[in-house]
Amino acid sequence: MDPVASRNLRRPYLTVLILLLVLFVIVRFTYLRAPGADLEASVSTTLGQVVDALIGAMLAALGVAILLIVVFPGPDMSEAVRVLPSREIGSFIRSEVADTREWLIRARTGVYFRARTIRWLGELATANHRAIRVQLVIMDPRDTDLARRLLLTRAQVAGGAWDEKRVMHEICASILTCVGQARRHPRLDISIALSRNLWIISLDISSRYVLVAGPQNGHPAIAYSANSEFFDSFRSEFEATYGGAEKIDFSGVQNVDFTDTGNISAALAAMGLSASVTEPADLEEIRQLIQNPERSNQYR
Repeated sequence: MDPVASRNLRRPYLTVLILLLVLFVIVRFTYLRAPGADLEASVSTTLGQVVDALIGAMLAALGVAILLIVVFPGPDMSEAVRVLPSREIGSFIRSEVADTREWLIRARTGVYFRARTIRWLGELATANHRAIRVQLVIMDPRDTDLARRLLLTRAQVAGGAWDEKRVMHEICASILTCVGQARRHPRLDISIALSRNLWIISLDISSRYVLVAGPQNGHPAIAYSANSEFFDSFRSEFEATYGGAEKIDFSGVQNVDFTDTGNISAALAAMGLSASVTEPADLEEIRQLIQNPERSNQYR
């Protein structure tokens, strides 16, 4: 057992070390002092020897570090796997959006993706004249039982308590936002797939990293770089999910001005999602979620 790792042994361990140090100092400056040398001279000589030994140790450590860096370069494991506190997740996603050529995401309701990521991707694709492939797998908003099961996994969220309708509205708002971004930014190659499976963790995959995030605000995330042994596993998991999901054809959506509930209704009908809404109040709720995406963004 490592005594430093055990709380019960730390204090006795440090006490013994200090007593041994005192003993060695007494022996060194009494019985082992150079013949004829006074105490002051002996202390100076010993300190000089200690400093010489430290300099030698530092030179040796520097030489080993240079050897490892220059002769035996290897992957930086601290970058291959990174644990991100919740407050750093947003800035990490923003930095990855700046350079990526693709963004693959498996989301539950896509709240953060709708509020920020897809908008960043659209702006940068247009500003940098860079084509970006976006694939979104999201829960099927027509499946009320799936929405009910999702609610059992999550705590109270921003904007008050959710019910099955709220889940379905959030998903519809995320889908319609993606459709609108695809029309506004032609360099975004967006495809959307609906899944009737429930998952707890979400995946965001850029050209360089896969980000694995938990379901609640405050949860940390783990980022695996492309040279990590886990990157391909998560990417394969996403591809399997996407391959088995139902693809949405939104080519028939004519008007993406979703400030109008009539256009929202027409767009949902064109994509076969009319079952997600049953009354005019549903359309108004979806409109508000599209217009004010930060309203339900618990990760901001």
